[in-house]
Amino acid sequence: MTVESHDAADEPLRLIRELCSQSADHANADAVLAARAAAIARSASEPVRIAVTGRVNAGKSTLVNALVGQHVARTGPVEATAHVIRYRFGQFDHVDVVDVDGRRVPLRAAPDAIPSDVGIPATRVDHIEVFLSTRELTDMILVDTPGLESLTEDRSVRTTRLLGSAGADVDAAIVVLDADSGLVAQQHRVVENYLASREAAGGTVVGVLSKADTAGDGRDPWPDAEKLARSAAAALPGVGTVHALCTLLAETVSAGLFTQALADDLATLAASVPRTRTIMLLSADRFTATDDVLDAERRGRLLERLGLYGVRVALGAIDGGATSATEVADALRAASRIDELREVLRRRVLAHASTIKAAAALDQFEALLRAPELGQDARLWLGDQVEELRLDPRLHPVLEHEALAALWSGAARLPEELSVAFERLVGGADDADRIGVSATADPRTVTAAARELGGRFRTHAFRTNPRAAWLAVVAERSCLLITQRARARRGPSGGPGRG
Repeated sequence: MTVESHDAADEPLRLIRELCSQSADHANADAVLAARAAAIARSASEPVRIAVTGRVNAGKSTLVNALVGQHVARTGPVEATAHVIRYRFGQFDHVDVVDVDGRRVPLRAAPDAIPSDVGIPATRVDHIEVFLSTRELTDMILVDTPGLESLTEDRSVRTTRLLGSAGADVDAAIVVLDADSGLVAQQHRVVENYLASREAAGGTVVGVLSKADTAGDGRDPWPDAEKLARSAAAALPGVGTVHALCTLLAETVSAGLFTQALADDLATLAASVPRTRTIMLLSADRFTATDDVLDAERRGRLLERLGLYGVRVALGAIDGGATSATEVADALRAASRIDELREVLRRRVLAHASTIKAAAALDQFEALLRAPELGQDARLWLGDQVEELRLDPRLHPVLEHEALAALWSGAARLPEELSVAFERLVGGADDADRIGVSATADPRTVTAAARELGGRFRTHAFRTNPRAAWLAVVAERSCLLITQRARARRGPSGGPGRG
């Protein structure tokens, strides 16, 4: 038996749902409150929404395909995304166009063949929803956005507005940077606006350097790619770390595009004359021009799906003993680093989805308080409810996540030991895990460990700058709440509590 299930992390969302219900009951005389509360409740019940943004042709849609696990987003050298497109789980695959009034219009198009003209004027399209029966979307909604610096200005405006509003359209963001082009000023502004709009929610931004295989001379691109990623992270506010990724390989292996035919062609290439193979791998032009091995179509197919770096990786795997398509695909997956990015998303976003949704909902209620159309009586009542909710200790996980987002982004820093302890404190599965003791520890042991950890954070708070001190105070408060829960289980006599 564990000491304490980390149900405390789910409390904020439950409190938000209660506020939505209370708002509906109170809203008989205020239609605005009723409508907004219903919309907030619907948003809070959905999976976490992660927007993928970046400049035109940065590799956004390629990344979306890799994360979805299907080739559903159009990709190519020209601008491919004309509308905001949400990819979400559905029992069967279908596409809806949602207009600015919230009306849904079924679109007779395959998910991977959405036309630019969707049957209603572009200015009336709010977004497109693509429903897919894939397990990768059971706990998140991926939002593909039109590119920044689009030749069609209104497309860039849609992305900027989506990420800069205080609504719940986006709960977290992935900023895609092109290794060929680097950072642009508009990306800098978009990230700043997004974080400003999510200040109370602790907005989470994950940076991705796409096309990492094009860095350096292409043979071993990772040293140069990682250097570029560090430079981008230093230039982007609120990101903290940018993760280098070979998006083309990630898409090929994740979206089921690595076929037996590709594996057979690689095997043929691996068995060719070593000198010929060496010449082919010098550059993409040499690979395309050499007719000694494979015909032009098959060589072009290898470059299209793997790139020259991917071909080198695959041949290295075959030389090392890989004999099946699955083994070669595993080597390509490892080289793409897509699994590392998935782990970052799991740790930073999906593991905190409930808290992120609660924080976003609370932001929406606070934005509603500033809305001029809200009636005065409803404003006074809602203001009291929000203030009371902010003071409720059960809402502390929201503050924890805000602090954790500040730590991840580099806005506040802790010594390495305390930084690791803070991440565990916020993300642990139960109270014992959060403070680093055995799952079978008794309440007295949990109390002692929580006090000791809280004391370390309290000591640091007196020795550091104000921002880091705030992190330490949040952590100390977390330890105090764990202590209180442990005491409650011990009972008034100091022994185990009842029930």
